[in-house]
Amino acid sequence: MNLEKQFLTLITLLILCSCASVPETNKEKYISNVGDIQNDPKIDSLNFKPCSNNVLPLYKNGNIYEGEKIALVSEFTQNFDITTLSSIDDGYITLRFVVNCNKKIGMIRTEAFDFNYKPKEIEKEVLLELHKALLSLNKWSEVKDKEGNRYDYFQYLTLKITNGKIETILP
Repeated sequence: MNLEKQFLTLITLLILCSCASVPETNKEKYISNVGDIQNDPKIDSLNFKPCSNNVLPLYKNGNIYEGEKIALVSEFTQNFDITTLSSIDDGYITLRFVVNCNKKIGMIRTEAFDFNYKPKEIEKEVLLELHKALLSLNKWSEVKDKEGNRYDYFQYLTLKITNGKIETILP
């Protein structure tokens, strides 16, 4: 019995010693929520201002746009020059952005992946057209609490590009 206690004590001490804390200098800095978009004056328009420092970690689904998805897709495609796309753009392009309490959008971040989900570069001309079409959308929903306070929120659009054409826009 005494041998068992000594063995358990030894194992416990080994486990505790192996749980050394990581020095503060080696800890990674994480943003508060996955998908947060931090304001970056180098790439973000000075004309766009969030209404507060706290953007809701809400990717609002459902009625996100006046006229709903049909209107959103119609307006986006009307304002996007499809001739900038080619089959090298095939895959998924996601535009993440903030809708502020005034229903204006900004802080746009763009990611592209091929159909095997490998990251890919977007040509500058295509990127400019995507941003132009996105910025033309001006009927975003407002987010309010029960007291009527308005909030900023995150939103995204993912475009599936097949054979150089927009096949679908999500959500």
